[in-house]
Amino acid sequence: MFLLLTSSAVELSAQLVSGEMSKTTIEEHEEVILQVKIFGAANVTSPLVVMDPFEEAEGIELIEESNWDTLNVNGDVVLQKNIKLTSRDSGFYWVPSLPVSYVESGKRTSKSTAKIPLTVNPFPIDSPQPRDIKGIKVEPIKFEDFIPLLIVLGILLSLGLGAYWFWKRRKNKEVVIPPAPIIPPHEIALQKLFKLEEQKLWQQGEIKSFQSELTFIVREYLENRFGIQALESTTEEIVTDLKAKDISTEHKGQLSSMFRMADMVKFAKATPPADVHSRLLGEAEAFVRNTKKIVEPKLENQTEES
Repeated sequence: MFLLLTSSAVELSAQLVSGEMSKTTIEEHEEVILQVKIFGAANVTSPLVVMDPFEEAEGIELIEESNWDTLNVNGDVVLQKNIKLTSRDSGFYWVPSLPVSYVESGKRTSKSTAKIPLTVNPFPIDSPQPRDIKGIKVEPIKFEDFIPLLIVLGILLSLGLGAYWFWKRRKNKEVVIPPAPIIPPHEIALQKLFKLEEQKLWQQGEIKSFQSELTFIVREYLENRFGIQALESTTEEIVTDLKAKDISTEHKGQLSSMFRMADMVKFAKATPPADVHSRLLGEAEAFVRNTKKIVEPKLENQTEES
């Protein structure tokens, strides 16, 4: 299989993140695969590719993405995700740079692939070839001339009757639509925490906005994960509701401290030290990871975290 490797190595480090296109020249509506890879990934967990750049990419459409696969390339552990793309209009476009993050030794690292050029050609149109003009020879009409037509009509009539009978037999059967895949609450929360970190709100002086968004993400996770009314409850009510849940005392204390700090910023207009925001963000991510619901992995698919 022809594979044009168009790589974008972000930086020379223990893990090398790259994007590779199966083709850089396609026709309209033709599908192409973008492979996102993390090299040197023996100790890497929780890989995540942010797909938001495709929303603003001109001429590029995202079709679907696969789960992460673990490969062994010449003794090196490589994580790979396939992203299927297409384009409906001919022209020259850029496959956007995609942020890629992962966790190694308890620390989340974020890198990005480079932009990759993509040429989209229009469908080829076959031009008719000129031919010599010949005179028309008229022959008398015979019954034998109608035999092929009668045979075709008989076949079409038989096919039509068969299709009608098949449709009548199946029209009352209920069509089963498979349910849409459900994204686990911890994956939603981790992706939102990653985006919040990317916004750098507290570094720009928007401390109240940062604390409000941070506590909203954690409250939403608590509501979806443990089934408590966390979005509309006070800090004390949330702590009380969590007493009946399987959460350690240490995690409950971290959660209570995080909510109280956010309340001080929002209502008392307190200004905590800069390192407090980074610490609270790390504690929120650790809380989500430590309290996520463990689901048995399917045999045919590999989960993101071992």
